[in-house]
Amino acid sequence: LSQLRQAVETARVQLEQAQRTLARQRDLWKEGLTTRETLDRAESDARTADSTLRERERQADAQGARLAQERASLDSAQYDLSKVRIESPIDGIVTQRSVDVGQTVQSSMTAPQLFVIAEDLTRMQVNASISEADIGRILSGQPVSFRVDAYPGRAFTGKVSQVRLDPV
Repeated sequence: LSQLRQAVETARVQLEQAQRTLARQRDLWKEGLTTRETLDRAESDARTADSTLRERERQADAQGARLAQERASLDSAQYDLSKVRIESPIDGIVTQRSVDVGQTVQSSMTAPQLFVIAEDLTRMQVNASISEADIGRILSGQPVSFRVDAYPGRAFTGKVSQVRLDPV
């Protein structure tokens, strides 16, 4: 907006200069000291400078209106945001996120599931699908250890609670 204001001021100065030149050329024309072509050029320059000034003012006004509209939208969004509060029924660790940051969430008759939160990660069940050929000697109650990508240097332990015939 400041660039447009500067452009308006520049156009205003150019118009004033063109009007002074035109007035001088008219005086010289009356005394017969200039050509008609020079007077016509001065008149054309003054009209062009006036047109340029009006166009720059129109652009600045339009930009100001857009800025005001954007400020109103921002104020409205900030007001809406001040009224938003999403609470979790428990404290815990987020294990799954169903929405992206900035995504619009609409409430309906049923509450949408935004996150899956684990209350206590010391007690967790891991369901693993393993081929029958790899699980032949695994028995219920047997101790197990496993690693996860999130903690590459740490091994987690547990025990087998159930072995099913179908690996899926």
